[in-house]
Amino acid sequence: MSASIGRILTLSTRGRATRSGVALLLSCAGLAGVSGCSLLDGGSRLEEALEHVPAGASTVTFVDRAAAADRLDLDLETGAGDAELDRWAEDAVDEAYGTKLADYTRTMQGAAFSDFDVEWEVEAFAGGAPYRVWKLDEDADFDAIEKDMLDAGFSPEREGAAQGDDVVLSIGLKEANGTMAGDRYPVALMGTTALVPDERLVVTGNVTAALKTVHDDADSAADADDFDELLERVDDLDGLEYVFLAGEGEQTCGPARLGDDGATGEATGEATGEATREALGRPGAFGLFVPTDADSRVIRVLADDEAATADADALRAGLAEHASLSEIDTKVDSDGAATVVRTGFGDRRYMVRALFTLDLPFACGTT
Repeated sequence: MSASIGRILTLSTRGRATRSGVALLLSCAGLAGVSGCSLLDGGSRLEEALEHVPAGASTVTFVDRAAAADRLDLDLETGAGDAELDRWAEDAVDEAYGTKLADYTRTMQGAAFSDFDVEWEVEAFAGGAPYRVWKLDEDADFDAIEKDMLDAGFSPEREGAAQGDDVVLSIGLKEANGTMAGDRYPVALMGTTALVPDERLVVTGNVTAALKTVHDDADSAADADDFDELLERVDDLDGLEYVFLAGEGEQTCGPARLGDDGATGEATGEATGEATREALGRPGAFGLFVPTDADSRVIRVLADDEAATADADALRAGLAEHASLSEIDTKVDSDGAATVVRTGFGDRRYMVRALFTLDLPFACGTT
């Protein structure tokens, strides 16, 4: 359920061969910083998703929709009736995150797949362009999906990015005669869509770049260790329902690409006081990690231990005075060169809201 269901709150590995954690540790022992010696062993859905994210991605958003649905006891299938959809809407209204397809759940019940068929979603910005990957469940019928999308008005692209059994389909607003192709597929999300049946993937956005990574013709974020500074500070990469990662670069403290298809969210600083912003550090990377029914964690990677200690002090002071975040139980610590903010699972909505406004604990210092 990205900020899609989150907007209700007024917010705007199995298919791939995995690497052995033991072999990886042995081969990378003593080789810190060497390209290819990643911390990831491929055992979690997040790690599987990062294998499909191009190296050099500035931001990554991951949603384990299946885990959230299991927690909510919402094991529904596409073609659900009104009563089931009403139950879904009632139970999901308090959720803080969802896939991009969740905004179209009702209208896509007449399609060959919908949000209900998604195991996980990963959305990334690489080279300034967005793309997303949906991993569908084992019951997904890709022949039926292709046939239904063609029936809805999509056209096949026979040249370009497709490989093997891939199918690339496209449609524009004019061809769709509106925002929904065949009244069931959102053109804004799926204007260009690749179907990768061998890995049960649906890819949209910058399909060409995405498929190069999917088929190992280009390095992934996992190959390049892009987010290891953040991931190494997470106790367990399994069971994460929601993850946001911002790597090194201007996007961390400057304009952050958090919106749909390239929309840029600016740090407003409206809720974060001026004194707090002056005292905060400027993280080179930050992330939000939400495990199922466990404490959420924000990690801010600073230049050194001293910077992290000062940043943690500033965050504690700022959170104590914050209009809404002061109402929740947060624990702020420095961990080497990182600041770590922990809060209860029930308060994850506050963290996601703060993320989408780049407010505490996602704000950055002014120097």
